[in-house]
Amino acid sequence: MTPVLIEMAAVMVAYRVVPHHTVQWRHAFAGALLAVVLLEAVKAGLGLYWAASAATRSCMARSPPCRS
Repeated sequence: MTPVLIEMAAVMVAYRVVPHHTVQWRHAFAGALLAVVLLEAVKAGLGLYWAASAATRSCMARSPPCRS
């Protein structure tokens, strides 16, 4: 949970400080929340993809046909 909060704080500060326009903290918070939720979803999806890919590779490495 702590890494997610650190990511959110970093993104929120970046959204607040970087633009050449005044951004309210509540808007920076909303954008950071959305960004962190999407980032975590992508990380989870990649984990599932890589796990399935590793299972497929190990299955394909066997000489007899693999039936999963």
